[in-house]
This record gives sequence, structure tokens and C-alpha cells, in this order.
Amino acid sequence: MQTGILRRRLREAEKLLKRKEAKARSPAPPQAMIGAGWVLLGEKEQGEALLASAIAKADPEHNASENRRVVAEALAAVGRIREAIDVLADGEKEPSWTETSAAFSAICPRASAAELKHLVTKMKGRGAHNEFSLLDRGLERLIALKEWDAARAWLEEFDGLSKSAALVRLMTALAAAGEPARAEAVAKDELAPKYTSCAEFLLALARVAPQQAAGPFEKIAKASKLHKEGDHAFLRNFAGAAARLGRFEAAEKLERQVETPLERFEVRTGVLAELDPEHAKWQEWFTRTREELPKQRRTSQQLAGLASRGGLTEVAATLLEQAIELAREEGYPDIALEEVSGVLAEHGDLTGAHRAFMAISKGKRSYRNQPLLAACQARGLWTAVLELLRAMPQDLNGGPSRGLQMLLKQTERDGF
Repeated sequence: MQTGILRRRLREAEKLLKRKEAKARSPAPPQAMIGAGWVLLGEKEQGEALLASAIAKADPEHNASENRRVVAEALAAVGRIREAIDVLADGEKEPSWTETSAAFSAICPRASAAELKHLVTKMKGRGAHNEFSLLDRGLERLIALKEWDAARAWLEEFDGLSKSAALVRLMTALAAAGEPARAEAVAKDELAPKYTSCAEFLLALARVAPQQAAGPFEKIAKASKLHKEGDHAFLRNFAGAAARLGRFEAAEKLERQVETPLERFEVRTGVLAELDPEHAKWQEWFTRTREELPKQRRTSQQLAGLASRGGLTEVAATLLEQAIELAREEGYPDIALEEVSGVLAEHGDLTGAHRAFMAISKGKRSYRNQPLLAACQARGLWTAVLELLRAMPQDLNGGPSRGLQMLLKQTERDGF
């Protein structure tokens, strides 16, 4: 039944290609998709002929990659990965980031390690490789294939991007695959106590391979120059790693060493974020944090999220109201309130996130719902998602556009 409907639709689509209106545009994109459809339905000869025509007619393009992206996606769908890569990269114009992300999301999940190497080499040759969509999609595929050496080498291909988050993903995947020593080894240079960023990787290792983190922890703990630089991320991450490893004396020492209330806040919240609220020391650290809470919107929203996570509902509500009032005093209150909503959502407090969202001025509220929408989507709260989308203007940049982005994410695709 369904196969019959698909065949009928493909035949109708081919007829439409002969119309005058269709001839005013490049035939490559529709030919590619129709051809892929026939191949997938078993009509290989008919489909291959259309695909060959699409490849031949991919140029010229009004906008870079607008034809080649579709042809590449069609080729990837029928398993012709290397050809898809060549089509995407070999256009008259340099590949455009506005189109390539969608193609990467179609190619990478189907590619082998060798094909991914071919992809990044071709894109690098056109100066179009430094895209997070390519970095993330390729790494995800190599992790799925357990091509660990290729995954580490993959990160080095991207000379114009921050790779910290990607390296943490690789460490986490290695540990989950029963390779804790390898998880430490891939970040050996980053774990060396040379820069304050080492604490980010220490915390990541402490989360997934605490035994392997013990050695780097000791080295970083002795690097007193790093502790004195006042880098808030370092203070937060090192304290979090100490909590993960049960080294509370190191976190308390750091708490005494730092000089300002804001630095002590970072140390304390670093510990609280990593401790289970049921832990015997959680309440003690929370109390100290609240007693010396710097009067800032950022600190109030962060502690509100932690209080909610710890089941301190009334305290969380009080801190949230403080954050909202402080946000209203800022130069761009709606942007600040959107951030408050995002922090509460990250901590799992959707009620608090909604309260901050409703504090945004009515005229701008509908465009500042991204944190709340993302949280609802992650939890499968589709009724809430629909209500938020319906409240947005139904124009090009409103509800339909946001909804399409959510559908793409749900189907593990990228694009605009």
C-alpha cells in the first residue's frame, strides 16, 4: 500500500519536472531526490539515470551549494557516500556553511572512518572544514564505530575551532566503553597543569574515570600559580573535581586561599554542582554559599537552580525572585531574564524557568522562549511545546521556523 503510494508520487513528481515553471529552476535537486526514491524502491536503472543527470546539472548555482547539498543528501541516502562528498566539495563556488551542515548530517552517520577522512580532506581543500556541524557529526560517527585513534586524529583537523567540548565527549565515550586509561591518555596534554583550562578536563575525567583522575588531580592541586590567577572556571571545575573524588580538604583549602566573595562562590557552587544533594556535606556547603552570596543576578540564578535541585523549593523561589529583580535592573532585561530561564531549565526546574520566562516583557516574550522550548523538547513535553510555538508570531522567523528547527533536531538532522 505505502510502496504503491510512493511510486505514484514519484511518477507525478517526474511529470512536474516537464512544466514551464520547473524548467525555470535547476533540475538537479528534484532529479536527485526523485532518483534516490526510485533506487530505494528497487527501480535502480530509472533512479540511477536521474541521479546521473542531477550530478551533471549541479552547476551553475545562484547560491553556493544550494544544488549540490541536495544532490549530496540524495547520494548519501542510497549509500554512495564518497560520491556525495565529492559532489558537495567540488562545485564551482566554495561550499557554503548555510548548506553544508545539512549535508554533513546526512553523510556522517553513514560514513566509514576512511570516508570521513576523505570528507574533511576535501572540505579543508576548499577552506570549508572549520564548522562545528562537521566536527560534531564526524566525531559522533567515529565514536559509534569505536574508531578511537581516528576520533582523536579527527579533532586535530579543525584548526579554527574550540575542541574542548569534543574532547570531553571523546573522553566520556572511552570511559563508557571500558577504556578509562585511554580516556586519560587522549587528554594527556590538556591535563598538564600549564593552563587554567586543565581543570575542565580534570573534572570531565573525574566524572567518568575517578581512579584515572587521581594522578592528574594531585599535580594540578600542587600548581599553586593556577589557583591564584582568579580564573572562575578553574576554581569551579577544580572544586567540582575535588568533590567527585571525595577530596573535600582540597576544595576547602582552595576556598580559604581565594580572596573575594565571588571567587568563594565559584568554589562552593563547583562542589554543590557535583555532589548528590543527599550527600552528608551538601547542606553544609549550600549554607555557606547562601550566607556569603554576592548580590548579582548570575549568582542568584545559579544558586536558585542548585536549591531547586536539592529540593529546597521555598529557598529556590526566593532566590529566583532575587534574580528576576536584578535582571530587570540591567540594560537589556529581556535578554537577562531569558538567561535566568535557561539556568533554571538546565537544573531541571521547569516551573522556575517558566516563572522567569513570564517575567519577560510581553512584546518580546515569544522570541525569548528558546531555553524553555529546548527543555520541553528534551523531556518530550509536546503539549507545552505546541503552546509555546502557538504564542509566537506565525511568520518567517516565528513559530513555524522554530518548530522546523525542533523537527530537524528530533530527526537528528541539521539545517535551516
